[in-house]
Amino acid sequence: MASNVDIANNALSILGGSTISSLTEDSKNARVCSQRFENVRNRIFRAHPWNCLIKRVQLAQNTTAPVIEFTDNVFYFIGATPASINGPVSIIFNVFRPYS
Repeated sequence: MASNVDIANNALSILGGSTISSLTEDSKNARVCSQRFENVRNRIFRAHPWNCLIKRVQLAQNTTAPVIEFTDNVFYFIGATPASINGPVSIIFNVFRPYS
């Protein structure tokens, strides 16, 4: 897997800049890459549901009744989520329902 410095150097090469040896070195390119890297990386991560970034977990049974709504031919299930979830969630139920 490419390191943060490798990714920054690829971007610098595409832009015609000189490469860096670390994000903490004392050069203009390193300072700019260090300042922007995490923000740009996170925007890329949020732009697409990358398989390598999807975490699949089995949810524990909730002790309180969830809210279930049916709107526009879609079921909405609103219940407790794990504390580790910090973004949008899709829950897929393994239910077979033949066409009527």
